[in-house]
Amino acid sequence: MTALNFIIGLIIIGIILVAYATYLLIKWWESYLGKKRFNKGNIAERRAKKLLKKNGFKILEEQYPLKHQFKISDQLITVDLAVDYLVEHKGVKYLAEVKSGKSAGRIQHKDTRRQLIEYHVINPFDGLLLVDMEYKTIQQVEF
Repeated sequence: MTALNFIIGLIIIGIILVAYATYLLIKWWESYLGKKRFNKGNIAERRAKKLLKKNGFKILEEQYPLKHQFKISDQLITVDLAVDYLVEHKGVKYLAEVKSGKSAGRIQHKDTRRQLIEYHVINPFDGLLLVDMEYKTIQQVEF
């Protein structure tokens, strides 16, 4: 029985090592994909800046910071936001949100729509733009 116990122990240790290696590989892959998405977003934002300028928009600020406060059950909550660009065109100031990907730049995409609604609620300026880098369009969004 001693040799059998030893073999069973080795098998258990092997299973644990394979499980741990699989866990590490999954974590690495998730990190890799996250960095890839982040890089794609940065490239899209740089291209959007050129597109906005080409269409007569003046870039006033990048990653424009906004704060929003709301109450939940009498508790005041403050959230920080960063809109991709604050731009101006013909004296009108806009918050501009850049999206890349086949569906992310569409108002039908639920995450994009929710983000734009949030910006609309707290927007201290004249308008809101959706810059769709998949189709290289600038759209004014109104609610």
